[in-house]
Amino acid sequence: MLLSLDEIPSAVNSDQMQVLYCLARDSTADGDIVEIGSDQGKSTIALSWGASRSARPCEVHAVDPFLDGLELTGAERENVFSGNLARFNAGSAKLHRMFSGDYRRERQTPVRGLFVDAAHDYINSRYDFLAWRELISPGGFLAAHDVDNYTHGPGTRRAFMDFVLKESDFRLVLHADNLAVAQKASEPGS
Repeated sequence: MLLSLDEIPSAVNSDQMQVLYCLARDSTADGDIVEIGSDQGKSTIALSWGASRSARPCEVHAVDPFLDGLELTGAERENVFSGNLARFNAGSAKLHRMFSGDYRRERQTPVRGLFVDAAHDYINSRYDFLAWRELISPGGFLAAHDVDNYTHGPGTRRAFMDFVLKESDFRLVLHADNLAVAQKASEPGS
């Protein structure tokens, strides 16, 4: 099933999709899943499929401003994203066409999982980790893409280390090629 998503162009590969799917399916923490940076929806669909098959189904909130690109306008990019979600039946995904900071100011409810795959510089990655980590429920996960991409993601790797892994309530539970996942402790300080 996940292999069918390989037709969607993305830097998220099949192994990473499987990890995201399993995180969404197996998480028992409170709240929904938030994805920062959605592009054409490949990872959004994997998260949505996992969340819908969870013992505790939840929504996936895709947050992307869909700025104009070199080849497509923002509206065209959003249409590609929405078309992919419809084509692959990702009904539990909700789009928030805005920057992550704007959505974070709106959202006060817990998050069981956060997937960050947006701007890959240090300042933006730092902001996303700092702004969102407090909403992650005990036992929830924080996943970051492009942590091993030294062309596009050296800032993400450094910010993940500085503002997630150095926190006593997060521990690294998986580091696969270009994807790192930390889990928030079930009990403070554990």
